[in-house]
Amino acid sequence: RALADYRKANKSAREVAALFSTGRDDAPHYAAQMVEEQKELNRRIRALEELAARVEAEELFATATGGVVTHIFDGRDAESLKKLAHALIAHPRTIALLGSRDKDTARLVFARSADAVGDMNALMREACAMLDGRGGGRPDIAQGGGKNVEKLRDALTHALTLLNRPS
Repeated sequence: RALADYRKANKSAREVAALFSTGRDDAPHYAAQMVEEQKELNRRIRALEELAARVEAEELFATATGGVVTHIFDGRDAESLKKLAHALIAHPRTIALLGSRDKDTARLVFARSADAVGDMNALMREACAMLDGRGGGRPDIAQGGGKNVEKLRDALTHALTLLNRPS
């Protein structure tokens, strides 16, 4: 059994070393180097995503009506929507109602700048009910989603209607 276990471990070590085009004894060094490079690349990707979100936010802000930006994307995850929402609400008196069709899930992120009015948490609960989903957050930012992707546009329209309703 010990010999079979050694052969299996040795085979795995040789396969890993072959991936790095190096000898078996040097593979751990290259693996550690690759892990550090991956961490650095992930940091750079996050920074570039934030920069891209700011640029995209400027483009979307130019289309805003009355300080409200609404947009539906395809294939955006919740984290990407949140970054974009944060970039948008850097503008004063701005509300962002963002949605995404992410495979078989509808995703929503609602946010408002500190000087804008509206309860994003309440809007999110209403919109998510239409999507057969859940969501929530704080009065200034909320996220959620649901399985009823076909109702995404209706949910955003409903949230906008509630937002514009006189208090």
